[in-house]
Amino acid sequence: MSPTYLILLVLLFTGLLLTMLLLPLPSFGTRILLSFLQKLNSPLLFYPTRLLVGFVLISFFFSFTEMTKYQDRGNDAMVEGLAKTDLHISRWRSERNFYLHCFCVTLMCITWAVQNLVYTNHKLEEELTKLQSSPAVGSPARRNKID
Repeated sequence: MSPTYLILLVLLFTGLLLTMLLLPLPSFGTRILLSFLQKLNSPLLFYPTRLLVGFVLISFFFSFTEMTKYQDRGNDAMVEGLAKTDLHISRWRSERNFYLHCFCVTLMCITWAVQNLVYTNHKLEEELTKLQSSPAVGSPARRNKID
């Protein structure tokens, strides 16, 4: 399997995850999604997910070096005919891979930030419902519990 196909699978999964995070789900749907995301951080899946992120970053840097390798080769006057066509094909492929990797890394960062926001929002909503269900600070029921 080519690294490009793996990057496309990561893009697909990250895009679906970002879509699920941004959808206005009811509270039970948010809980299910957050429990799934917490399972990704479980000890069993901690290292494979980190390895996948590391692979994407390393692949990004390799695509960057490959793209810069082809940047200066097309300006040679010695390159003609089929060699120039092959050079254009290689340059186009390296640039495509680079931009694909850039998009994947950016989408992974955005998904990570949105996931943290959704998780924090969910925790704050749970805390708010606990505070609303408890008696008010100045109410007589609360004063009787304190005395």
